[in-house]
Amino acid sequence: MQPLSRCIRIRKISPEPNLYLEVTVKLISGLWLLLFLAAALSCVDYKRPALDEDFTEPAIREQREGLEAEIRAVQEEIQKHHQDPALHRKLSVLYRLQGTIQSRNLSILEIDKALELEPDNPLNYVEKGLTQFMQSRVGEAEQSFKKALEIDPGFFPGWYQLARVQKYKYLKTMRFVEHWENAIRYYKKAYHLNNRHPETIFNLGFLHLRRGMTKTAAKFAKIGLELYPQNTRFHLLQATVYMEEGKFLKAEYEFSRALEKMEDEEKGDYLDTAPLLPRGERETYETWPDEEKLKWNRMFWVRHDPTPATEVNERLLAHYERVFLAKELLTLQRLELDGPDTPRGKALISYGLPDRLLYIYGAETDSPMIAWEYEQGDSIFRLYFMDEFLNGNYQIPIDPKFQQYAHITRQALNTIPQKYEYPVLYKSLPLYVQTAQSRDLPRDNKTKVEFSFAIPDSIRNRETKKFTLNLSIFDSEWNRLSTRHYEIKADSLRKINKRGAPYLSHSFVLELVPRPLECLFAIEITGGRPARRGVWKDFFIIQDLEGRSLKLSSVKFTLPGQDLLCSGWLDPYPAYGPGSTLCVSYEIYNLRRGESNLARYKLTYSIMDAIKFEDRPDGFGKMVSWISASMRGKKPGDKPYISSSLEQSINSDLVLDNLRINVSSLEPNDYMLVLDIEDLTSGQKATSRSKFSVID
Repeated sequence: MQPLSRCIRIRKISPEPNLYLEVTVKLISGLWLLLFLAAALSCVDYKRPALDEDFTEPAIREQREGLEAEIRAVQEEIQKHHQDPALHRKLSVLYRLQGTIQSRNLSILEIDKALELEPDNPLNYVEKGLTQFMQSRVGEAEQSFKKALEIDPGFFPGWYQLARVQKYKYLKTMRFVEHWENAIRYYKKAYHLNNRHPETIFNLGFLHLRRGMTKTAAKFAKIGLELYPQNTRFHLLQATVYMEEGKFLKAEYEFSRALEKMEDEEKGDYLDTAPLLPRGERETYETWPDEEKLKWNRMFWVRHDPTPATEVNERLLAHYERVFLAKELLTLQRLELDGPDTPRGKALISYGLPDRLLYIYGAETDSPMIAWEYEQGDSIFRLYFMDEFLNGNYQIPIDPKFQQYAHITRQALNTIPQKYEYPVLYKSLPLYVQTAQSRDLPRDNKTKVEFSFAIPDSIRNRETKKFTLNLSIFDSEWNRLSTRHYEIKADSLRKINKRGAPYLSHSFVLELVPRPLECLFAIEITGGRPARRGVWKDFFIIQDLEGRSLKLSSVKFTLPGQDLLCSGWLDPYPAYGPGSTLCVSYEIYNLRRGESNLARYKLTYSIMDAIKFEDRPDGFGKMVSWISASMRGKKPGDKPYISSSLEQSINSDLVLDNLRINVSSLEPNDYMLVLDIEDLTSGQKATSRSKFSVID
């Protein structure tokens, strides 16, 4: 038998009888697919032949143009050799590929003539079964395939087509498991007869995956990739197996391999975010040019990354998986319906497969209906789809009698946001993070950014050896600027006391290039037994603290050290009880010296109500606009609770200092400490601020 991946091209057949004999010999030896195809398998990349796409399919438009000429040529040959069953079989195939009601009837007539001449050839029954299936005579088609197997139990096409009928029955509703199990059983029979047929291998992997048998699915995905490394469906199958196993890095690799090999049209289904957007945004998105859509998609996926501190976006991978499932489960080629474009496909991409699937038998005059049911917290919602035209396409009902179901479905699809649950079962981990910026003195072109975090000490036990920290920093257009990955030994964490409870703290420093626009940083901490995960996201501007003008570092709240003296450790959780004293450190750069070679400056600090944040439409946090007078407590009605000024002299242009501020007079609330510096020699000013809380 010749390998199926060999390049075969079928064109108009010469009328010489010996050629038909040669074709017949090839069919008997295993290349029976020749009679079903009107186009070739590519030598470079495996393409699904027409027969394998959906065996109720007519030929594609490009192939139909040559069918009439081929039919006339075969008809002329039959006039000369009317007793040749191969000619009648060939004509039957060509009629079937035309895809009309009349041509299918003619196909049956021709294959019956072939059966009269050659009743013991199982291929004739397979051909008849395929045409019967095109006529929606599914039961008769099954009987024809079984008849072929009665003649030859080792006939691969008979088992293969039986399996496909059972898969078709299952996919109509995805409700009746017996069809699914029968399909696996028949595909296994076919595989034992031909272990290189790509569709058989793929379907064994895919159906076992749907059954939850990931190891078996992985076995067939591996076999398929070894035989057909250019076949994108095997990469997608392998990626989906990895998703089920929680191996996201490997899944990302396989998805990327598949996307690299796809044509632009197919790739578009995977890149499209329209099904995930609210109705208004979706309509706007559809009007954008492709370049704008791609830019939006990239930003969309960063914003919806459940683990933004890592480079793997599990939500994006889940989207790829859902699109793949929509294509494999819901595509109806004969109706020119791509799975992701169908109502069920859009629901699958937005919410995943349903938590429950209900089948509603139609009354005598009604079509069957299915309901996809999803859990949403303590409530549920349902989507209703009906096979109104009895063609296997379950759509939102259009019959006025069922408009209630249509309204419920459309309203849900337009108003209920996308649904996604992080697949790894982490328990929640409270996480608190603070940052502070100062000049990186040894490296004049960088800013030193200190990060400090705190987690409850209660999560640590004897089995906890380490915690994993991931950090990512993004610019204003969601480009990832920096990533870090740390393994932190549990015993190395510093114990601090906050809110009357012990916490574990750790700090680290990054040297970053200043950026004038707002950036996002995300920190993720995982560890403990059972496994816990905490995520912290915040916005900041990486300050440029270089140059000759007056500059001021961040206002840095530090932890108290021994004897209640202030330490240099950035407080990750600036919340203080009544009667506390704030430890504040800061750095001043580029003071101007006067005639006495001394720099003189005025320091003013003010404590007032904290500034609240609001979300911008693009998802970035933004401070409520605040003019300089307001920051200094000079805005009418916005006087500070505490304010103090002092003047200092120093024989240096650099100041590293700290303050101790008693906040015993403050009620429990959120506050903002604003620090103003005025260079009394140059008249330049600088301001910095930081938020803290007073708690009971």
